[in-house]
Amino acid sequence: MKPIFLKKFPNGNGSLIPFEVSQHFPDFVTRRVFWCYGFLPGEVRGEHSHYTTNQILVCLNGQIHVELFDGKVIKKYMLEKNTALFVPKMWWDSEMYLSGSEILLVLCDSEYNRQDYIEDQEEFLKIVNKE
Repeated sequence: MKPIFLKKFPNGNGSLIPFEVSQHFPDFVTRRVFWCYGFLPGEVRGEHSHYTTNQILVCLNGQIHVELFDGKVIKKYMLEKNTALFVPKMWWDSEMYLSGSEILLVLCDSEYNRQDYIEDQEEFLKIVNKE
């Protein structure tokens, strides 16, 4: 997993940034989209995992510090404007919004299902480490 930097096409009136999901993630089928914004600087969100849902995080504005944890290894990323990152199922994720001006777009390959969430990190660790 590594961030994908999306190409920007500026013109006199603004910019266009296309994101061909199938080009970067050929097996990903988008079933749900939402965005997050308006958090206080330093606020941490996410802090959960999914049993079956894969996600793509797209930073539309600002800088977002993302940590992914598979139960053994922590991977840290800095998403800046116009970058995307794939988050596979059964990875614990958390996002810190640095300035309060961030906008995070999230694409999911499943519809919302409350039963798909693991929100207790100890439970997550038991599941991924088969304890």
